[in-house]
This record gives sequence, C-alpha cells and structure tokens, in this order.
Amino acid sequence: MHKFIVCWLLFLSVSVLANEEASNTITVNGQGKVSAVPDLLKFNISVVEKGRDSVQLSDLANAKTDKIINLLVDAGIKSKDITAMSVSLHPWYERKTNVQKGFTFTRTIDVTLRDFALYPKLLNEMMENNVSSINGVRYLVEDQQGIYLQALSFAVADAKRRARKLALSLGVDVGESVKIVETSNYNSFPVPNRRSLSMVAESSQYLPGQNDVTASVLVTFKIKN
Repeated sequence: MHKFIVCWLLFLSVSVLANEEASNTITVNGQGKVSAVPDLLKFNISVVEKGRDSVQLSDLANAKTDKIINLLVDAGIKSKDITAMSVSLHPWYERKTNVQKGFTFTRTIDVTLRDFALYPKLLNEMMENNVSSINGVRYLVEDQQGIYLQALSFAVADAKRRARKLALSLGVDVGESVKIVETSNYNSFPVPNRRSLSMVAESSQYLPGQNDVTASVLVTFKIKN
C-alpha cells in the first residue's frame, strides 16, 4: 500500500510538471511566400483519327504523330522534352442512333517548351498540319520543390517574429522552439492558361507573369520566466 501511494504521488508530480511546461509555451502560425517567374511551358497535342478500320487509323495517326515530332525537334525542342507514349482506341458511336460507326484512335504528344517565343510559331505549324487539339497549356517553374522549401524557411522565420511580438506584449521572452508542424501541403503550381488553336499572335502576348508559392507552419516556443 505504501508503494502504491508513493507511485501515485510520483505520477501526480510528473503530470503537474508536464502541465506547467505545456502552459509555459506559446504557439504561433508562420506564413511564407516566394514569387517565381515560370521557366517552362507545358502543353499536349492530340492527333485523332476516326474510321472503320482500326489498323488504318493507327497507321494514319502514327504517321501524323511522327511528322509533328519531327517539326518539334526541328524547332529546337529536345527529345527529352517530348513524350508520345499515350495511345487510345475507343468505339465511335453515332449520337442520334447510338450505333457504332467505327473507332476513334488518339495519339497524345506531351511537350515541354523552354523558349516561350517559339510557342506562336509552333501553333501555326500545328494548325497547318491539322492537329486535332492543343490542351493543358500551363506555365511551370522547373525547380518547384526548391521554391517551396524557400517559402517554408520564410514561414519559420515569420513564426519566430510573431512569437517575439506576442511575447513582448506579454512582458516575457521567447525561448527555443519545442515543436514545429508543417501545415501547408507541397504541390506543384501550374497556372492554367487555356489557348485555342485560333489564338495565334505575337510572342509578346504569351507572358507567364509570376507564380506565388506559399507555405505555412505551426511552431511552439518556450516562454522564459
């Protein structure tokens, strides 16, 4: 019985000390933001053929795809920035009667453009070669994770400033941080910029502007007595 009482008192003492330590802290939210100019322009080109003979459709789409890839390479786009692996074949139905008329064969070419000035010229060439569509146009920053990590460090610095400001108003000093939680989620930050094939103009009209990358953290600091 004596041992039980001693253990119980020890437990209470530890709990009180833990509560006192927890109450002797300050928790703040920190925000960080970095503005970056996109250096990549991504889009995809679709080649679609409709007909009854799936083999013939495949030959037609593949031939057109090869021609488009050659045009892209001749324009100065590196092979590593061109992906043409996506292929799909679906039944083609007449809308009114819902009767199958044949097949739709689609090839998709994903392109990464590093020289934005080439974009209007490429659009013209794609139109001349009767591509079905150009979709998914978006501006990106290549080192997206690096930009986010920079914003994250700014968020931590902001949390420290906020903690000091709050502590000053309370007449106390801020000590070391005891807990930090990343409350933002890292995501790539493409900026949708839909353009149709008919919107071909001077390269000066395709300016990427800036992307803002934000990060946030929740930090707990000790309060000095």
